[in-house]
Amino acid sequence: MGKPEGFLWEENDFPSLVVPYHDIHDFYYSGHIGSMIIVIHEYWAQRNKKMTYVIFFAMSFEWVFLTIIRGHYVIDLVMGVIFARIMH
Repeated sequence: MGKPEGFLWEENDFPSLVVPYHDIHDFYYSGHIGSMIIVIHEYWAQRNKKMTYVIFFAMSFEWVFLTIIRGHYVIDLVMGVIFARIMH
């Protein structure tokens, strides 16, 4: 799927901190990590420490995997943790 015609997608000589003018992944929080954090908090609240550690291990593996395959930037993963904590 290409870029839509008629929109400004090239550099316009105006510096921007929030608008990327080149092909990159979007900045968005990781729902993968966020959902795991919520599950960890739920198991912790139920005092089920064994499942808390199992899910924490799975989340750690998922964190490394998402970083290696470049599915998310590290800041996306951190923001997933922050948003999940706020939502929980």
